[in-house]
Amino acid sequence: MNTVKFNRVNIFSVILIFVGLLFVTIGNSSVQKVNDFIISKASATSAGGPIVLDGMDPVCHAAMGENTDGYIKKVVKSVYDRSNGPNNGRIAILGAANLTDAGGCGGDWTTLLNTKFLTEFGTSASGSQPAVDFYTTNTQVTDFFSTTISATPPRMIWIPDDWSRSGAIETIFTTNAEKIADFVNSGGGIFASYGTYGWLTALLPTAVFNNGGCNGGPEATADGTADFGLSNTIVAACWHGYFTGNIGTLKVLVDYPYPLASDTRKAVSIGGGSVSLPSSFTLSASPSSPEAGQPLTITATAQTLAGVPQAGVTVSMTVSAGPDAGQTFTATTNASGIASFTINTSSVGSNTYTATATVNGVLKTVSVTTVWAPPATTTTPPTTAPPTTTAAPPTTTAVPPTTVPAPIVPLYTVFLNMNGGTCLVDGIEQSATTSASYLGYTYIPGPAECQKDGYSLAGWSISGSTESANLPLIIDPNGNVWRYFIAANLELSAVWSQHSVPETTAPIENVTPTTEHDHSSHDHGDLPTTGSDSNISMIIIGIGLMFAGLMLLIFGRLQKQSLTS
Repeated sequence: MNTVKFNRVNIFSVILIFVGLLFVTIGNSSVQKVNDFIISKASATSAGGPIVLDGMDPVCHAAMGENTDGYIKKVVKSVYDRSNGPNNGRIAILGAANLTDAGGCGGDWTTLLNTKFLTEFGTSASGSQPAVDFYTTNTQVTDFFSTTISATPPRMIWIPDDWSRSGAIETIFTTNAEKIADFVNSGGGIFASYGTYGWLTALLPTAVFNNGGCNGGPEATADGTADFGLSNTIVAACWHGYFTGNIGTLKVLVDYPYPLASDTRKAVSIGGGSVSLPSSFTLSASPSSPEAGQPLTITATAQTLAGVPQAGVTVSMTVSAGPDAGQTFTATTNASGIASFTINTSSVGSNTYTATATVNGVLKTVSVTTVWAPPATTTTPPTTAPPTTTAAPPTTTAVPPTTVPAPIVPLYTVFLNMNGGTCLVDGIEQSATTSASYLGYTYIPGPAECQKDGYSLAGWSISGSTESANLPLIIDPNGNVWRYFIAANLELSAVWSQHSVPETTAPIENVTPTTEHDHSSHDHGDLPTTGSDSNISMIIIGIGLMFAGLMLLIFGRLQKQSLTS
């Protein structure tokens, strides 16, 4: 008899625990559903640019007819597409010693670019391949770092392998290590192959490039695949060096055991899709995806490469591109070497914030790009209470005309054509925009003529571009300022807000009898907060039931043991 009794207690305990668990599950899922319904978040914007640094010589092997061009074109396209800093849309190739002897292994650079290295962008005849600028001599490379990298920065820097490159060029790279870091930290991309990498060691003192390899492989890592689409087939080639030491925020993209298959894997290629490099002047923004009207904090940090803060540094910042272009700000670094800016804007779209300061006697310029999303909307689920009604006599009410704001229309597509600056809005050709050519691109002063009736421009947002696009501030030799350009037929998403439109409500006459809700005789109590109290109550009840069931189960076990003993 006692056994039957205890079995019933056990069964009842299990039922209590199960019901409690059911309450907790339902309550938790309901809370999650309400949160998903109310909150709308924008996607994050990366701060640093993409980097691929390898110990291979793919240009040399491609010049000799091998298949390493598959690796080159994959990396070049990936780095180019992921670069998001201010730029002129071009690729700067630094340190190629001879344009008719690519990599020091024969082959013509122009031919290789048009027929192999840039074919991920399309064919040369299509006009979709980005323009390339070569900087080959010591003077040209020095001038690039002195002026071009900050005044008219390229979209990406490519330092190819070249067995004929002089040690003097490598020294120039090392001397300008911080400028390379500033370029990357502003969103610019870098692709570099076999070299001394003295500039990397200048930034990360324990990071060292070592000679050795070509014993098989190498092989792509999970990070190499995720960030740049690398595969073992693409990277398979003879390699000549690897990285050791502290590589900071860089990740291993390609590796292989060396010198024997039983030895540890060596980092043949390092980098990442969005990384930062040590620099004496950096810029960061938080939150990464602000909504219009939400405060944005931009932080400038001035220090030595050894990490010693530089106080009293004047930082000047401007919005160099975007809907708020032209706005300026100034701040001074504190004892921690930090200067902060709080930004508020009602604009929607992509703003590029560019800061300049003289740090350790050197003029520094860095940028960060932030995409301002439309404000999130919140919706409170309706609540229903039993009405108390009284009959009201028939009434005739005249409602005056009212003006109701029309809803915000967040996006519509604008197509820009570089051949003459034709503007298409929703597929309908508009009046031609004023355009001009500079640096081989078609520029337009702004989207003023690219309009849609009933809409006003709130800002640009580059999305789904079929080719290269950017919105830098360009000043040509004649002093003309150009804020928008296209390097090929381009699809942009323009963010527009629709004007308010009047909505007239006709007078209401001969209204039939209605019921009038009388609040004087009763009270509904406080309204619930966004559907959360009832769900939390279910969770609390569920936990209580589970606890009661567990205690009952334990009590029954103890009683059974007591009786049997």
